[in-house]
Order: sequence, then structure tokens, then C-alpha cells
Amino acid sequence: MILFFLKITFIIFIIFYTLHFIANFTNFNELGDNFERKKNINSYENIYLYSFITIIFTPFLEELFFRKGLVYSVINSFFLLFGILYTFFLLFFYNINEKNFINNQTFLTGVIISAFLFLLVYIFKTEIKKIYLSFPKQIIIISIFFFAYSHYPMYSNNHNITNILLSPILLIEYIIGGIIFSYIRLKYGFLLGLFTHFFLNFILLYL
Repeated sequence: MILFFLKITFIIFIIFYTLHFIANFTNFNELGDNFERKKNINSYENIYLYSFITIIFTPFLEELFFRKGLVYSVINSFFLLFGILYTFFLLFFYNINEKNFINNQTFLTGVIISAFLFLLVYIFKTEIKKIYLSFPKQIIIISIFFFAYSHYPMYSNNHNITNILLSPILLIEYIIGGIIFSYIRLKYGFLLGLFTHFFLNFILLYL
């Protein structure tokens, strides 16, 4: 299992590094209008906190919200729907420059919405299960799409019409990543995908 884990991580790393090289070589980001990541490791006063968020916390949430729900259960489908709503929140309401954007009011609102969403998922669990059985490929595509676009607000000038139109190209690394992680989740299980994501982010962060 460890050997397989290292092997699959190496393959993913090569793919990501190749995509990153191509993106830089072809200046994908320059296709957009001042489209670049707003923050980097030097932007944080506490490098250890940033490392924890990047390597552990964020990958865990991403796998929970966008990959856990690829296999049906009531709780899994809730996580996927929550991930979709969370992406809409990031796209239309999130302001990365506002330090206290997540305050008590927004947290309480999130808790209420989450409880209401889970109640709906539980009430309509039979119908949702039928959707899973009837449209498995479409669910995977939706998961990949929202995973990729959950990263879009992290970039500057993201409301520019040029960047919006070019976003499928600008987010190509995340789209490919979503495909790969979805495959691992469905083929080998949630935990292997999760730890692969941890390890990959560790490599990319300290490369």
C-alpha cells in the first residue's frame, strides 16, 4: 500500500509539475487580465499555520466536500451539496482581502444553512439516490467543476470578464487535479485520495 501510495503520488506530481510548467511556458495566466494568486507563503506571518492550512486543513475539506460525495450515502451527498453551495459562496460573496470576513454572523448563518440542507437531503434521500444511480458521470463532472472553481476567488481580478471567459484555461491545473483525485477516490477509496492530496500539497509547497 505504501509503495502504491508513493507511486500514484509521483505520477500525480509529474502531471501537476508538467501542467505548471506548460502554464508558465505558455503564459496561461498572462492570457487573463492581471490574473494571479493573491497570496503566497511569504504573505503569512506564521509559516507553520500556513503550512498546516495548505497541507492538511484545505485538502481535507476539499476531499470531504468534492470527493466524499462521489459515492452515495445520505451524509456523502450532503457533503457534496454543501461543497457546491460553499463554492457559490466563495464566487459571489467571499472577499479574500477582508481579514474578518468570516465572523460570528456568517458562521451562524452557515450552521443554519447546513442544518437545513442536511434536513432536505435526508427528506429526499430516495430521490437523491436515484439521481446517483442514473447520472454517475454527471455527478463526477459537477464535482470536478466546483472543485476547480472553488479556487477561482483566490486569484486577483477574478470579476474581470476576460478572466471569467478564460477561467477553464486558467484553472486547468485544478480541473486535471479534480479528475485525478476523483479517479483515486472511486478506484481506491477516500483515505488514499486524502493522503495523496496531503502528500502532493506538501511536495508542491516546499518544492
